[in-house]
Amino acid sequence: MIPRLSRAHRYTLAGFLYSVAVVIGAPVTVASENCSTRALVGLQEKAGAAFSVKAPALSISIKEQAKAPVSWKIVDTALIADPAATPLFHIGSITKTFTAALVLLLDQEQQLSINEPVSRWINLPNAASVTVAMLLEHTSGIPDILDLPGHAAQDSPENSLGHIAKANLLFSPGSRWDYSNSNYLLLGLIIERVTSRSYGQVLSERLLEPLGLTNTYLWGTEDRPSVLPGFRLACGGPEEDKCQDDKNYPVHRVNNGRDWRVAWSAGGLVSNSADLSEWMQALTQGPVLDEAHRNLLMTPTALSVQGLTDKGRFEGLRWRSMGMGLMQFVFEDESEAWGHSGYIDGFSAIAASAEGLPSVAITAALQQSNVYELAASGFSELDCWTGSDKLVF
Repeated sequence: MIPRLSRAHRYTLAGFLYSVAVVIGAPVTVASENCSTRALVGLQEKAGAAFSVKAPALSISIKEQAKAPVSWKIVDTALIADPAATPLFHIGSITKTFTAALVLLLDQEQQLSINEPVSRWINLPNAASVTVAMLLEHTSGIPDILDLPGHAAQDSPENSLGHIAKANLLFSPGSRWDYSNSNYLLLGLIIERVTSRSYGQVLSERLLEPLGLTNTYLWGTEDRPSVLPGFRLACGGPEEDKCQDDKNYPVHRVNNGRDWRVAWSAGGLVSNSADLSEWMQALTQGPVLDEAHRNLLMTPTALSVQGLTDKGRFEGLRWRSMGMGLMQFVFEDESEAWGHSGYIDGFSAIAASAEGLPSVAITAALQQSNVYELAASGFSELDCWTGSDKLVF
């Protein structure tokens, strides 16, 4: 589903009681003249400014070529009394970039073909007319699992497959673009059937361990105390009013999100901003895929351009298209970046990479954060984060 978020407004820095921690040195105060500290507080305010709230926790990481990621975090200790030194966040649909990479790796190694029908691997009505590529591109016509009756938090991937099998296609496969979490649940099942290993095992062995992404894992396979609680506004959910700009809503703590487990290969990963900035640079500019398959990730599909024409505009950034697993973001000056956003119970995140610039990843413990505007701010303030006046996006 395409998030429809609101514009944000800037607040002054006076009167905050938040602790700000940077990757080196001791915690610093909001009053610091340090540029990155001011920018960090600005991101925290901007995250929920349309609803007059601030993100209870937020982290940003910048990854320059051949350098380790540099990270900053801010936590409201009134809401999160004892945050971990390296807090972890649910990252929602950024999980899809890992799933897409695994499928493209299998295609690269000729263990499957993205042009073959899904019916080779999954027994599903209409699967013979849907290709693996259509799942990657969101052109399958398969409805979103989140919109299907019977969808429940305890559903296994096989249970989700049962719900999907009962649903009618929304359109003829390959004729339109429509973002659907179901596509990436099916891709997770295909990965398991091709490799005869669990999705979590393949993910760890092929991507997480080789890249040293030690803070990233599939929810439900481990129990790490460093995962932060999430927070959400009391709007936009089942039996709740639609979220509206400039309206105050209660903020609810989320300790056991409905979709954390069922999201699986479509949205079930936990990570932090440092791992995500490292991952996005490796995926778009590094060794994960060969050039041909990397291009598949970052080649806009005509159907996605059509489907997003009137839907992907946010302040400071436009989501213009998708390739086979990545979103194309266009900024106000028409500069481009590739990455993905993620929304899930209590959390939101975004990670993106642009040629010739550092990659940027932002994670927030607030489900209704406008991560698109946060990404625009992150890139526009690269001179602040990197300490260089040459890196202005």
